[in-house]
Amino acid sequence: MSSTWLAPRNGTCGLSPLAVVVLVALAAMPAALVAAESKPAWAEALGREIQDSLSSKCASRGNIGIAVIDLATKDMVYARRPDVTLMPASNMKLYTVAAALHALGPNHRLRTRLGFVGRRQGEHIDGNLVLRGEGDPFLLADDLRDLVIELLAAGISSVGGDVVVDDSYFDHERRGNGWRDQTQKWYNAPIGALSLNFNCVAVHVSPGMRPGVKAIVSTTPELGVDVGGGVATRGPGQRSWFGANRREGTGGRPLVSVNGSVSTGAEELSIIRTITDPPRFAGNVFLELLKDHGITVRGGLKSLDADDLEGSWAQSMAAERVTWLAEHYSPPLAEIAFSLQKHSNNFMAEMALKSLGAVAHGAPGTAAKGAIQVVELLRSKGIDPAGFAMVDGSGLSSLNRVTARQTAELLAAMEADWRVGPEYVAVLPRSGLDGTLHARMTSDDVRGWVRAKTGTISGVSALSGYAGGDGRPAFAFSILVNSLPCGPGAARALQDRIARILVRYADHSTLVAANEPPAVKVPAPRRHKRR
Repeated sequence: MSSTWLAPRNGTCGLSPLAVVVLVALAAMPAALVAAESKPAWAEALGREIQDSLSSKCASRGNIGIAVIDLATKDMVYARRPDVTLMPASNMKLYTVAAALHALGPNHRLRTRLGFVGRRQGEHIDGNLVLRGEGDPFLLADDLRDLVIELLAAGISSVGGDVVVDDSYFDHERRGNGWRDQTQKWYNAPIGALSLNFNCVAVHVSPGMRPGVKAIVSTTPELGVDVGGGVATRGPGQRSWFGANRREGTGGRPLVSVNGSVSTGAEELSIIRTITDPPRFAGNVFLELLKDHGITVRGGLKSLDADDLEGSWAQSMAAERVTWLAEHYSPPLAEIAFSLQKHSNNFMAEMALKSLGAVAHGAPGTAAKGAIQVVELLRSKGIDPAGFAMVDGSGLSSLNRVTARQTAELLAAMEADWRVGPEYVAVLPRSGLDGTLHARMTSDDVRGWVRAKTGTISGVSALSGYAGGDGRPAFAFSILVNSLPCGPGAARALQDRIARILVRYADHSTLVAANEPPAVKVPAPRRHKRR
């Protein structure tokens, strides 16, 4: 019961003086005591078990926020520091996906377009080709090849000007605010409205035919990438290893230098490295595809992004009308969300947030515009956004802040939203089965009963989602752990213990047993001796 209530001027709200005294007395009681008195017996037992799991010295020293909501009643049945703002790590993706699905819908698709400015003279374009990206996170080289084939089908065989890669649908910020990691690893890929192959290059190495020859090195995509260095082929049974380092080569093309050795008979090895300039990377691949299909381009590659719109060349480009010839659409947003959540893909989350911002507030899409929509979603669901801070869509930034209550309430609200709730729940990793939970909670009693989003950055571990059982609605829960002194392994073990407790209490038979009065032993009737 809230201690804040409004009364008419007479101060009695139409009640008797005795009733007013009772209400005031209840309002003065500690909130925890009032809540405790209203909890069913099973909720009390649940709370005690969770408290016991937090009794270790390690857990007591950590900054931990927990909130558990019973979806059967929408009541919070357990809370520990639920309103403390904490870093969520990849649990921020729960907010990004919720807002994108809610505002855009599960069937929303993202577009890539191909057109030209200038005049067409038969098979020749006297002007520039324009390749415009609008946030498709799944665009691959084969999709660009399809656009080239459509260009051929339209009867175009030569271009007198340049290929312009238009990246202006998003801002020019390639990294999230507060990102610390500067590595070339896939999870740190840059962002762009025109992005290809997740803005990564996969380098593959297979052994040569015999020891002493160079190993076979290939890349995905095959085009637009230069490879330097080499990997040696060694005799059978020797250790295989190789390294790859990416830097910018001629014309902005990624140059990947490889080294190492691989033994004959070994399986293919792969390493993924990020690129640095998304539109130019896509443009270089597109130029090579045009050449491979016999379409000549007299000019070169130019880029148009949100920061270039004031330039004289960009202004003249924008002033001309684009004649669109072909377009490609991404998979539906529900499918994008599936890969995003199951594999905790940072690149896809950032693309989704900026796309949301562009649709809602106009291009260029920014993380800040997307975050506005997330806050609007919270308010529309009756969730207090106090203390909420969102600077990126993936949670890679250490500047994000959420509370366990906000996260659990968001989960509860989205599950109840029949328009998008089924998709929202379905894309989450399942305990012991897939995604980032495939190796956690694998025993029969909990496998598949937890659908939740993991989260890990330096000093942060999080797990938030749903824990279900047989015969009743599930629990929505959020466990946010910051600064646990025992490390991420101990944090994950704690989260798994609590999730197991929730699964057990989500089973209908467990709740029935918890609500039954304790068994009372009835003494056996006394046997009298015969006299």
